[in-house]
Amino acid sequence: MRLLPILALAGLPLGLAANAQTPPDAPPALTALLDYHGTACGIQGGTLTTPAEAISTANLNGDGQTDYILDSSKLVCSTSPAMFCATDTGCELSLFVGNGQHTLIVKDWSLRDAGPVQHLVATIDGDLLNSPVDITSHMVWDDATAGLKLVPAEN
Repeated sequence: MRLLPILALAGLPLGLAANAQTPPDAPPALTALLDYHGTACGIQGGTLTTPAEAISTANLNGDGQTDYILDSSKLVCSTSPAMFCATDTGCELSLFVGNGQHTLIVKDWSLRDAGPVQHLVATIDGDLLNSPVDITSHMVWDDATAGLKLVPAEN
């Protein structure tokens, strides 16, 4: 029964994510992702800290409802501070829109107001896109596909 020690160990780090705070109305998927990151940090012997600036709100689909963005570059694992980033490639950025979720690896990102909707402006490492240069794109959430779609920068 070699599984029992592994299962016991897997349950141990959950208590180490106690610093991870989510807004009271955050979607369950955001809470689950923070719990997952807390567990991963705990396995490394650390404690996850989620500063307020790690979670942003937006309106990526224009429905007037709060959408959430988790910028994993802002998360801190006490034993591995850059745990959620890859050197020279970027960091996880997770979007939670309605019941949808999408994660990107980005070097930089911002939000731009464009009428009733906000654009996610993200710079993605060229190597991830088979491009010799990094690419900055404007994106919005498409409810029909439950994912991001590219839009022109001027919209």
